[in-house]
Amino acid sequence: RLYRQLNPISLPGWTRNSSRREHIFGKVWWRFGRRTPLENAYSRSPRTHPGSAMLGSPNYWLLRVKGKSTGGISFGFTGEKDAGEPWQGYSPDHTSAYLAYQGEGLIERLIIGDYLLEVGQGLCLWTGGQLFRASSTDMSRYSRGIHPYSGSMEMSGMRGLAMRLRLGKWRSESFFSNRNISGRFDEKGHATLQIDGLHQTLTDQDRRKSLLLREWGHNLRYSSKNLRIGLAISKHVLSSKYGQAFNVLHIGLNGRHILKTGQLYWEMASNEGLRPSIILGGTFRIQRQLRIGSEILWQHPKIFSPLSTVRHEAHRSGMNNIQFSAA
Repeated sequence: RLYRQLNPISLPGWTRNSSRREHIFGKVWWRFGRRTPLENAYSRSPRTHPGSAMLGSPNYWLLRVKGKSTGGISFGFTGEKDAGEPWQGYSPDHTSAYLAYQGEGLIERLIIGDYLLEVGQGLCLWTGGQLFRASSTDMSRYSRGIHPYSGSMEMSGMRGLAMRLRLGKWRSESFFSNRNISGRFDEKGHATLQIDGLHQTLTDQDRRKSLLLREWGHNLRYSSKNLRIGLAISKHVLSSKYGQAFNVLHIGLNGRHILKTGQLYWEMASNEGLRPSIILGGTFRIQRQLRIGSEILWQHPKIFSPLSTVRHEAHRSGMNNIQFSAA
């Protein structure tokens, strides 16, 4: 797949205005490409080949816009159409947007639209799906709480309202999300989610945003120089247009302790029915050129999460790691 890319360019007129002491910066990313058509994929009839006939053109299209102002206001928008996907009226197949406020007072962050939520080590809440590590020996996740999102990964993030309050060393985050996702319920009531984000055929279109996922909860954490402890609770309700639904309640406790020669981190999480999962790990400096990192993950065999395969890895590779590095 070949793309023509302009990344990034400044929007016309979005320049600094020093006389008003207010300014907006904006950037645009634009991609366009065309995939080599698969044999007969675009010539087949959707009626006779509902699972393989492409409904749209082989063109790929992506537009991403981001901007911010000195008043702590930022915004973002992403529109994407994959090859083979049809347009949804005047809109591409996938859109994502947010409007956010970043302040220095009691309200530290407020987000309307799409956002990510990262808590602890990801056993209870983690919508980003990425690992933020200081080094290859540091296997712990560095959660950032709530932050804006306008990406092209359709199964990532939440959509609704999120707010973070600050009071000294305490942070309080509340969130509510209500969005449609692609998937289906089988005859036994089990949910199957479509995580690739492709809606190219009639079969894909039937599953497109056919499930409704509602999520809400709270995350409370305390941070000092050498200690960070958090408590999170969340509710997840997944339903379909046929009335099928299930509810999942998650609760988790996590912490990070900074030591003189390293750190310890841990998280304990469970859902209804006392089905726990536990992470315990640490990284230590043995000598100036030697660091050791180790992590243990245990999960109840019947632990259940509606988005467990999307929100976090069920098992992490490289549980034990020893690395030599130059001074």
